[in-house]
Amino acid sequence: MSKDSVKTQIDIDITNKTTSKSITPSNVGNNMKAVVDLIPDKSYKVYTAFLSQTGTDAPISTIFENTLGTIVWTRFSPGRYIATISGDNIFTENKTLSLPDRQIIAKGPAGQFWKVYIDRFSNNQVILYTTIDDIETDNLIYNLFVEIKVYN
Repeated sequence: MSKDSVKTQIDIDITNKTTSKSITPSNVGNNMKAVVDLIPDKSYKVYTAFLSQTGTDAPISTIFENTLGTIVWTRFSPGRYIATISGDNIFTENKTLSLPDRQIIAKGPAGQFWKVYIDRFSNNQVILYTTIDDIETDNLIYNLFVEIKVYN
């Protein structure tokens, strides 16, 4: 049943059943259940954001969606940034997926390889690495799309 057909059915029930008779709770309930059935069931929680980082500053995030909780980004060392979330067992082992995941972003000017990737570090931390020729380096990310999903 499509959303439009459910909406149409609700309109018909309300119009027809309230004109000459009173609408019953079961009529409303059945239609509302049909609407609820159309809502997709997410089997994961997600954090999606753009990250930017300059100099020795911590990354700054522009968050698009966050159903995980508050994530705080800090700079640990050159090219190494930690995302920490409060709570226990948020970044569950074997259920946490992070992007970018070991992706080569660009081949730099002199033929260097710039890489950015994220690894799960613990149940409440993930680490973002930025490297040039596998040397951890700051100041490489600008509006980098980051996504962390934790499946149920």
